[in-house]
Amino acid sequence: DTTSDGTKEHVSAKAVQQELPSSAPTSFEDVFDWLVSPVTLQDGKMFQIVGELSHGTNAFTQGLTFADGVLYESTGGRGSSTVRILNPDDGSLVQQIPVDDQYFAEGMTFYDGNLVQLTWTSAIGFVYDATNLGATPVQFSYQTSRSNQGWGITYYEERDEFIVTDGSGNLVFWDAGCWRTGVCSVKRTVGVTRLDGSEARNLNEIEFWRGRVLSNVWTTNEILVINPETGQVEKEYDFTELWTQRNAGAGVLNGISTSAHRDILYFTGKNWAKMFKVRMWA
Repeated sequence: DTTSDGTKEHVSAKAVQQELPSSAPTSFEDVFDWLVSPVTLQDGKMFQIVGELSHGTNAFTQGLTFADGVLYESTGGRGSSTVRILNPDDGSLVQQIPVDDQYFAEGMTFYDGNLVQLTWTSAIGFVYDATNLGATPVQFSYQTSRSNQGWGITYYEERDEFIVTDGSGNLVFWDAGCWRTGVCSVKRTVGVTRLDGSEARNLNEIEFWRGRVLSNVWTTNEILVINPETGQVEKEYDFTELWTQRNAGAGVLNGISTSAHRDILYFTGKNWAKMFKVRMWA
């Protein structure tokens, strides 16, 4: 729907959906409507903040992931990388373990009771027992499409694959059990195409949601919705208005995760003092 000036109308079905209680289930029709409804950067704010949480300003966020009622975070920095458990209700720090000083941690995802974490330029990943973070993690090596860098990672359940980004415009696919062999090799690579037909660049933190890959574009406030099979971007969200009055020292938008509510996502950024629960419009 549009108004007389051509801008998108956020009332009607959207307004009804916004009033749903947090426990309300998502219908097939809701998901289908979201999938087929176009969203472009020119549409402006196409999301609703439904909650604010605290977030550590010392957390150089590289990845967020949620599973079994627990919110996990991977933070980066040479000599300061960590794996963290956060309270999903208020964002407070529950547990933190360091990553070896030689590694710069990157994205992380939950898989089969484990946390799978990438590193930036070392081509080394770590697998942690999610119920015992203090145990020595399993280490594996990997390949990507750009100098074997690791940026973001998410789990594609339907294909039992990991999808990985490396700062290029590609989605890289691994078999999900590859880490058990000690090496995760590229199974296939899918190039991502923006709505204007240009090649995507700087794909970073990613999350799998509603059959699509959500990716932030490094150094921007843009969130892309990508078909993982074709690489076509189907929606482009402008998150500039997520938090305009950021704390001193806050960096770029970085950190996307599902939550206990199937319609709500967590968003934060590097060294942000806040984390947000967000409902994305269509």
